[in-house]
Amino acid sequence: MMNRAQDQAVQIVLDPEIPGGVYLCQVSETVSCGACCGLYNVAGLSRDGLYALLAKRTHRFSEMAGRNLDAVLSFRKWVEESEPQERPFPEFHHCPYIGLIGRDASRPGCLLHPLGNSGIDLRGISDYGGFACRTYFCPTHDCLSADIKILIRKAARDWFEYGLMITEASLVQAFLDVAGHVAACRTAPDPDPADIMRELMDLKCCWPYRSDPASGLIHYFFNDKLYARAPVDYAAIGAEASPYNRIFQELGSGFDSVKALREAEAIVEALLKRTALLRREFSAL
Repeated sequence: MMNRAQDQAVQIVLDPEIPGGVYLCQVSETVSCGACCGLYNVAGLSRDGLYALLAKRTHRFSEMAGRNLDAVLSFRKWVEESEPQERPFPEFHHCPYIGLIGRDASRPGCLLHPLGNSGIDLRGISDYGGFACRTYFCPTHDCLSADIKILIRKAARDWFEYGLMITEASLVQAFLDVAGHVAACRTAPDPDPADIMRELMDLKCCWPYRSDPASGLIHYFFNDKLYARAPVDYAAIGAEASPYNRIFQELGSGFDSVKALREAEAIVEALLKRTALLRREFSAL
């Protein structure tokens, strides 16, 4: 008898043209990721604030009289003059041409893409260049199994949390690996795997023990590791390294007391017991 994950796996059709077989950039009318474009690399990051910035930018772009080089460069100049340019990660480029796309402008995407410009591809004007925009795939495509990537796509409730989570391949894998040594928390009935993944998304978005709250949500996931997450400083509070150290580092954690560390361990342990159910569902992990 197949479990839910095996039944789902039967229905998975991998795309041979996509690394890892699962497309992660544009998922649905309300879910997409623009993290590689520096979408989240803004000061004072919040869902509402980022949406407002993208909406204003998209409206301005739609009012341009033409799509010629001068008009597009003028739009960039307007973005740079009208929006704050402080970046939590100064060398992580935030593309001024990322806005809202779709029939209801309900998810982030490229304002220079040919689908929004009568078939004309304007992405060569961007800093990354048209080739990179067309061919780059983030490390998650190769780092996570297809069924887990599909689960994250399914679990995402909106674009904001999806883009923050889908690039966290190391965090997701850390939870799955550590959960392999934890007894599953059995409930009746067992929770939907998507609900467990949503709990992990909530933990990522609302983790209260970040060493740097200003930049902790943002993940620089590129392979050059220019902004690698710092090790957790346990010595500063006179504590031994936590058995959940790998998870804490991926969450960008810092603790001001042993009490805070133990509280964090309790939060993670509770979720690990539920994550162990994912390992049971996805037995190939």
